[in-house]
Amino acid sequence: MDWLQLLDWAEAHQGAASWFQAVFSVLAILAAVGTFYRQQSNERRRIRELEREELRVILEGIQSEVTTLWDQFDSFVGKAISESESGPVGWMIVHSDRTFPVYQALVPRIALVKNPPLRTMIFGTYAQASSLLKSFDLLNQMNERAEKLTYELSRAATAPTGASPLEIQDVLASPDLLAVGLSEYDAVSRYLQYTKDVRNRVAQQIKDDVGELRGHVEKVNSALSLELAKSAR
Repeated sequence: MDWLQLLDWAEAHQGAASWFQAVFSVLAILAAVGTFYRQQSNERRRIRELEREELRVILEGIQSEVTTLWDQFDSFVGKAISESESGPVGWMIVHSDRTFPVYQALVPRIALVKNPPLRTMIFGTYAQASSLLKSFDLLNQMNERAEKLTYELSRAATAPTGASPLEIQDVLASPDLLAVGLSEYDAVSRYLQYTKDVRNRVAQQIKDDVGELRGHVEKVNSALSLELAKSAR
């Protein structure tokens, strides 16, 4: 039976025509609902693809920055620090003021990384790297202070005298070096030794931190590679 015959039959049977109209109306509604859900499904798929692509960009950006900066640092400074016996005592380590530009740009979007341990690892690695840079700045300050005090010591003409630990503390807090009974030479000498002690502790801490950061970089790179492989599936 073709469509013309079906229409002729429907005209001859008005009750059946009403029934067919109701059926087709229901089918039209179902088709519209199906189209809506299909569009919604396609939209959700599109959003998931966009999020997957954005995640890939984030992970690759972080991995590239971590790998590049660490390789540069390790080849110029890191290995030498680790191989030194007492750390970078007396070294002046200069670094850029604009550190980690990729990380700083991506911080608000790292929440897209759904792997909590990996997120923690990323934040921890950058936090430790920032702390290391601050230690470099402190080491540079201690080196500059030690150099200045060494020069002042060479100019002091007064012979050194003895002093108690309490008097030494007073020297460090007092603007008048002679007010606590120490000669200028003795006060500067003791302050120089104090500065060198602080510098040596900072240098040793830097050496330890470099070794620890090396391990963090290796772990975060491995974790990033695994997450990139998972997101590509």
